[in-house]
Amino acid sequence: AAFWGSIPLSALLSMVFTLYAVKWFIALCDTPLCYLAVYAVRRFTGLEPIWVRGEAYAAP
Repeated sequence: AAFWGSIPLSALLSMVFTLYAVKWFIALCDTPLCYLAVYAVRRFTGLEPIWVRGEAYAAP
């Protein structure tokens, strides 16, 4: 209701679709980098998750 009447519905739907596509593209690009960063930290520091009751637990 925030844009009702100020932007045509077709333009609003186009913006929503475009922004959602950009969100997915960024997620697809940065997810491997996040996994690579975790791998590098674990490999070069020797840190591992703490296991509590069979689940990974991040120490405070």
